[in-house]
Amino acid sequence: MTRSAFVVLLTICVCCVVTAATPTIGVAMTDGHFLVDHSRVVGNANISEGAVIETEKARSDLSVTNGLKMRLGAESRGQVFSNRLVLQQGVGEVSGSNYLVKAG
Repeated sequence: MTRSAFVVLLTICVCCVVTAATPTIGVAMTDGHFLVDHSRVVGNANISEGAVIETEKARSDLSVTNGLKMRLGAESRGQVFSNRLVLQQGVGEVSGSNYLVKAG
């Protein structure tokens, strides 16, 4: 195997492992921009288990793969899990059942 073929194969393997380690649990959308794990996003972004979502001037709508819908108000921050939301700042609204919302 040539060196370049080995590098390509290794890159593919690393990408597969990284993707498998962070499963997507939903998507967040906004008309403006927001932060996902301290990275600025415009429009929408996939959300992984334990991601921290921070809104700025615009609210953000989140759809979780289990059918749950939630909304974080402007200037809000929360950590999103497949079974709970830990609201760290601001306001949030959840529609769905069997979902725990913790403030603090």
